[in-house]
Amino acid sequence: MAASRSGKRRAEPPAAVEFNDQAFACEVEHISGWTSDEIDLLLTEYSVPDHWNGILTTALLETIRYRIEHSTTKSYKRDFPPIFSALNLNLPTSTNLNGLLQKVQRHVAKSKRTHTTVDLLQEVPEFAKHYKHTIGPHCEKSRLTPDSLLHSTDLSAQNLNNAMIIELNWFRETSNTTWQTVRDTWWPNLFSADFSPPPIGTIQTNWHNLALKRQKLRHDPLKNFLETSYRVPTKKRKGYTTFLASTDAGTVGMSLHDIHTESAESLLEETKDTLDELIMLNIKDDPKQTLKLLAKIKNTMTDRCIVNKAYITTLEKWRAAALPQVTDNWEEIDDDVKHQLSTINDLFCGKHLVLNLQEYAASALYEWERIEADDGKLGRENKMLWSRGKESATILTVRSFCNLLGPECDEQSGMVEDFKSVLKTHHQCKSHLQSYRGNRFNIPFQNSAAVFHHREHFNTLCSSLDSKREENMFVKCLKLDLQDEIILAGMRAMGIISQHITTPLMQMVQSNLHVLDTDKFYTRLHQKVQEWMIDPSPLVNDSTILFPEFPPVKNEIHTSLYERTTGNIENLTKQALSVIMHNLHVCISRQVADHLPGGRFYNATDLREETFTCPKDNLAPERMFAGLDACLRLS
Repeated sequence: MAASRSGKRRAEPPAAVEFNDQAFACEVEHISGWTSDEIDLLLTEYSVPDHWNGILTTALLETIRYRIEHSTTKSYKRDFPPIFSALNLNLPTSTNLNGLLQKVQRHVAKSKRTHTTVDLLQEVPEFAKHYKHTIGPHCEKSRLTPDSLLHSTDLSAQNLNNAMIIELNWFRETSNTTWQTVRDTWWPNLFSADFSPPPIGTIQTNWHNLALKRQKLRHDPLKNFLETSYRVPTKKRKGYTTFLASTDAGTVGMSLHDIHTESAESLLEETKDTLDELIMLNIKDDPKQTLKLLAKIKNTMTDRCIVNKAYITTLEKWRAAALPQVTDNWEEIDDDVKHQLSTINDLFCGKHLVLNLQEYAASALYEWERIEADDGKLGRENKMLWSRGKESATILTVRSFCNLLGPECDEQSGMVEDFKSVLKTHHQCKSHLQSYRGNRFNIPFQNSAAVFHHREHFNTLCSSLDSKREENMFVKCLKLDLQDEIILAGMRAMGIISQHITTPLMQMVQSNLHVLDTDKFYTRLHQKVQEWMIDPSPLVNDSTILFPEFPPVKNEIHTSLYERTTGNIENLTKQALSVIMHNLHVCISRQVADHLPGGRFYNATDLREETFTCPKDNLAPERMFAGLDACLRLS
C-alpha cells in the first residue's frame, strides 16, 4: 500500500517484474535484433541503424526499457519521447506509457517463465495499427502494398527478396491474416503460375525460419541476407523404391526406380514395370510370362508402414486374379488350397523393429525428462538460450557428443583427432562412438552407451584445451549436459537397453535362423519387456539375459554401465527404464503381432518350406539405398 496526498492509503499498481538476471536481459537484447552498440546510440544520440524496419517488437521495447531503468542518467518521462521520435513512432494518445511498459514487462516475465522467448519477436500491439496501410519499407520500395496482395501483381519470384518476405510475415501477424489466406490469396498474387502454392505448413516453416535467421545476423551478413532473392520452397524431391528377390541362390536386386508419389497404386505400377523389364531379358514370346513371374511371388518383406500395407493388399488382389490364368486345372483345386495359394506371406523386417524401438524410446525419454525437470530445462538449457523442441535432452547430448568427437564429426568444430590422442595417451583405449551415416539401426542405443562410457574421457580432453577452444559451442553445451544427472540416467538407461535388448535382437536377426524361428525370440522379448516395465531391477542389476543364445558382450562399455554410481542416478535410471519399457511394449505388441501367440506366423510349421528363402531383414535394399545416397552426394 502507498499513501496519497489526502493521507489515505491507496493500492499500489501491479509491481513490474524486474530481471536481476542480466543473462536473460542479454538474451532479450539478442532477440531484438539490435546490437549493444546500436542500443547505446539510440539512447545517447537518438540514432537508428539502417536495418530498422519500423516494427517495434516486444523484445526491442523491453531492451530499451531495461537500459533506461538501470541507467543513472535516463528516465522514462524525459527519454522515451525522443526515442519514439527517432524511431518515427508516436505513442497512441489513449495509451499510458507506464501502463504500456508494465504490460511489456509482464509479457517478458511470462516468456521467461514458459521458455517461449520467440513470442518476443511479435510487434507491440499498441503500435501495430500504424502499419496497416503499408507492409514495410522494403515492400513499399517495390510498390507492394496490402491492396496488391489481394490482386495480381507484376512481381515475380526474382523481384522478392528475403527482407520483403520477412515484412510480409510481420504484416500477416499484425493484421491477423490466416495462413490459409496467405496460401490461397497472397501466394497466387505474389508468384507466377510456375510456383504452385506449397502446403500451409511449408510456407509457415519457411517464413518463420527466415525471421529467426534475420535475428541472428549482424552488419554486412545481415544486409546480404536481406537483399538475397527469396527462394520459393518447393515440394520434397522425388523418392526412390527398390525391389529385390530372394531365391535359393541368394538375394538379388531387380530394380531401382525413382518415384514422385509414394502410394499403393504407384508401387504397384513400379512392380509391373519391374516384371516387364525382367521379361524383356527373356527372348521367349509368351504373353503370359509377366503373370507367370508374378505367380512366383509368394512372400514379401516390408516395414509395414501404411503405404506398404495397402500395397501388399493391392498386389495380393492382382496376383489372385492372375493365378487362374497361369495355373493348370485351377477350377479343380479345392477352395482352401486356392486361398492358401493366393495369400501372400507379408513378413516384417526384424531390423525395422529395432528402428521403431529407437523412436518409441526417444519419445518416452522426452516425456520422462519433461516430468523430472522442475522447470522443464535440462543441461545446457539452464545456462544458455537453447530450444531443443520435442527432442529428448538425452538424445541431443548423445548427438552433440558424436558431432564433436565421433568418426564423422562437424567439419569446423569437431575434435576427433584430439579425442583419439587423449584416449590413447591417458586412458589406453579406443573410441567406441559410431557414425550415424549409413547406420540407421541401433545407433542411438549404442552411442548412448558409448557416450556414458566416454564421459570422463571428455573431461580429460577439456582439461587440455586452451581458452579459445573451450569456447567451442559443442564443448560448452556438453560440459553442462554431462553434469545433469537426469541426462546421465537417461543415457545409462539407453545404454543398458543396447546391451540387453537391441544388440542381442540385432544378433538374432543377423543369424542363420529360419525366418519363422524368430517367433520364439519375439515372444520372449514381449514377455520380458512386460516384466521389466513393472520392475526394471534385473536390467539395472545386470542379473538377466534376454536371449541365452545371444548374451550381452561383457566389454569395457558394459563395465562402465554397471560401475557404482550415485544413488540418485541409480533411481533415475530405474524410472527411465520403466517408462521406456512401457513404450517398447506397445511397439513390440503392434509390430510383431503376427509372430506372437495367436498371430499368423506363430509356430506356423506349414509355412516353413515356402518361406525357406526369406531373409529376416531388409538389409539388402538398405545397402542399395546407401549406395544411391553416396552417388547422389558425389554427383
